[in-house]
Amino acid sequence: MEQAAWQLVNELWPNAHIYASISPIINHLTIKSHSSTDCCNMYVHMSKRAADIIVLQNGMPVLMNSYVCQNTDDVLYYTLNVWKQMGLDQQSDEIYLLGNHSEKEALVTKLGVFIETVVDVNPKVEFNRSEVVEGKDEVPYDMLTLLHSNL
Repeated sequence: MEQAAWQLVNELWPNAHIYASISPIINHLTIKSHSSTDCCNMYVHMSKRAADIIVLQNGMPVLMNSYVCQNTDDVLYYTLNVWKQMGLDQQSDEIYLLGNHSEKEALVTKLGVFIETVVDVNPKVEFNRSEVVEGKDEVPYDMLTLLHSNL
């Protein structure tokens, strides 16, 4: 955040809390994944122009990075590249797709060619049918994690 913008927000709302947009997602995923097995989990949070890739091993973050993506092929490229660089196993490790991206279903199909377990996370199930996700408009995944976090 630019310093001038931060100063303006701080002057107008002195009690405001400013977070990186990925912070609530990381908090949510680390709490959620503490119950997972010894496998690594990769989470790909997709938005209109970027993909945030998070890799957790035994509930602890081992990689967090954001990539500018123009299309689904960019997301596929970065995801598979990180998968390979991290030495993840196509048969035992898992990948979860997060967010309300319009091309998410196509990405599930493309990733499924290379990785055995690809999960399209449904926010209504993920957040236990919370009232926030029941409205007409889709609430972004990062906002849902913020609303359900202790940050």
